[in-house]
Amino acid sequence: GLPSSPPRRPSDLEGDRVAHARAWALTGPAPEATNEHNPLACTVRPHPIAVQAGTASIRFPPHSLTAIELRPAP
Repeated sequence: GLPSSPPRRPSDLEGDRVAHARAWALTGPAPEATNEHNPLACTVRPHPIAVQAGTASIRFPPHSLTAIELRPAP
């Protein structure tokens, strides 16, 4: 399979410290994949995102669209 992307830090985009993070990725076997013949070819699943010292880091899967929810630290 293809390697995932290098780590990214979404919290760096806002400059806020992160208390909690969740992510979901829509992935498929190829960029042109559809669910037309296989309803499970492209699926949305929870995706791991790490929070350490107020910074969130994530590796994006290939051929994916990822939604990220960040909760700032108080």
